[in-house]
Amino acid sequence: MDNQNTALVILAGGFSSRMQDFKPLLPVGGLSAVSLCLKLAKAAGIDRVLVVTGHRHEELEGHLAGKGETIYNPQFAEGMFTSIQAGLAALQKTGPFPEAVLLLPVDHPLVPAAAVEQLLEAHRAHPDSFIVPCFHGKKGHPLLIPRRFFREIAEYEGTKGLKGVTDAHPEELLRIDTPWEGVVLDMDSPEDYRELLEYYQKNRIPGKDVCLAALEEYGTPPHVMRHCTAVAETAVKMAAALNRAGYEFDLPRLRAACLLHDIARVEEDHGEAGARYAEKQGWYELAPLIRPHMYYSKE
Repeated sequence: MDNQNTALVILAGGFSSRMQDFKPLLPVGGLSAVSLCLKLAKAAGIDRVLVVTGHRHEELEGHLAGKGETIYNPQFAEGMFTSIQAGLAALQKTGPFPEAVLLLPVDHPLVPAAAVEQLLEAHRAHPDSFIVPCFHGKKGHPLLIPRRFFREIAEYEGTKGLKGVTDAHPEELLRIDTPWEGVVLDMDSPEDYRELLEYYQKNRIPGKDVCLAALEEYGTPPHVMRHCTAVAETAVKMAAALNRAGYEFDLPRLRAACLLHDIARVEEDHGEAGARYAEKQGWYELAPLIRPHMYYSKE
């Protein structure tokens, strides 16, 4: 199965009562939470994305106009499970039924595409299992649901919602450990939101050690790594001098982009490949700097 046979369902129909604000439109790094969820889908190469709306649905649908498919769940007040059922039903009506669905509550906007790819890889090995990402043993999101359970979810009438279905199949719930804390960070309350924003601000731009570890893990040749380090040191010195003259270069962002600009140097169109890697890690601000750093003649 490839990503084209997977759909992402973003659950955005709740009252946001504990948050005391409308979670889908809360800002995170200059974008709304729901927009960040859409970025995740794009970075993961998932084309079928459905946002299930409910509370303040007209406002949310207006915000998403031209950005993604939506479906209104008139039963949203009865709980999230009704939105899950509505989303699965809508997918069946609007196109080929996917082989798997990823369920993502809108208040988990910092899940990186790399975590989704890890879930999809596990799905290829375990095509009949629910798969959930975990961070230090704590279950997170999104939950991957294989096609074999779609009908059971649609027909479930118990009081435990989706948990009632997964509890009926404990041997088919696969937990996958991930290194990305974003899978467990939510915005359920104002305190959670503050912690999520602090995490985002701290991790939106990777530090030098993280960048060097990424180069190593990616398999970037040593001589290219030395080149990236030299470019970063030179660029930061130049930018710092310009800042003293009144300019306002973002030095951490510049350093990180320079360190990672040739991470995919051995690949064709390595600027694009490097930008995609950054996006999959959730480093969206680096991609626009990495992507155009090389220009190729079409002649």
